[in-house]
Amino acid sequence: MRNCVLGACSALALGAATLVAPAAADGPNSWGGFYIGAHAGYGWGDWNGPLSYDDHDPTWPQPQFAFDGSDKSISGDNWLGGLQIGANYQTGSVVLGIEADVSWTDVSGFGSFLPYPNNPGSPAWDINTKLDLFGTLRGRVGYASGPLLLYATGGLAWGTTQSDITPNYGVAPTNNASYDTTHVGYAVGGGVEWMLARNWTLKAEYLFADLGKEDYAYDDGAGYDTDHYHADLQLHSLRMGLNYKF
Repeated sequence: MRNCVLGACSALALGAATLVAPAAADGPNSWGGFYIGAHAGYGWGDWNGPLSYDDHDPTWPQPQFAFDGSDKSISGDNWLGGLQIGANYQTGSVVLGIEADVSWTDVSGFGSFLPYPNNPGSPAWDINTKLDLFGTLRGRVGYASGPLLLYATGGLAWGTTQSDITPNYGVAPTNNASYDTTHVGYAVGGGVEWMLARNWTLKAEYLFADLGKEDYAYDDGAGYDTDHYHADLQLHSLRMGLNYKF
């Protein structure tokens, strides 16, 4: 799927450049100024971290039922789309800029884990995770050659997530709990942007984001608050964007 997305992005960029190159050449190749735009693409990522349990009963767990606190991973992927706003300053062939964006997405995954692997009577923890919103505030530095701009980018990144846990005893679930949080970290990447016309640009961009670790302290509001997933969230995305430059 990722190769298909990358191939589609490359084909779209090449086709657009071929069709509108004369229009771009007719106007000044200036990248300075403010711009707004929209983007769409594909994201894939991983939640990774250990499980833990708040043991309020001194008789449990028994020593032979050791808790498995090793890292557990959940992977997910899905489409994303959103908006961006930014500004560039050009001096010679060097373009400096800043950009803020937000993407709506449904990157989600599922994992089923046995926290007490040596206890056949203990439940599996069925955990669903989902990234709802992903945003960045990044600087950009690029090299412009006529209507073509190559750039690197990096800065702050954040994502709002939700996660649910269901103890699975092999029968109909009796209870579950959830937790919503916001991860904050950084994003780095790069891209290529093409000036379609005096006020329009098209870009293809890759971003890697490490959104940091959060404690998913599951709670159902009625006393279920003992299970935790201490997950670090990393996200990759490929995006195509269209900007209008003022």
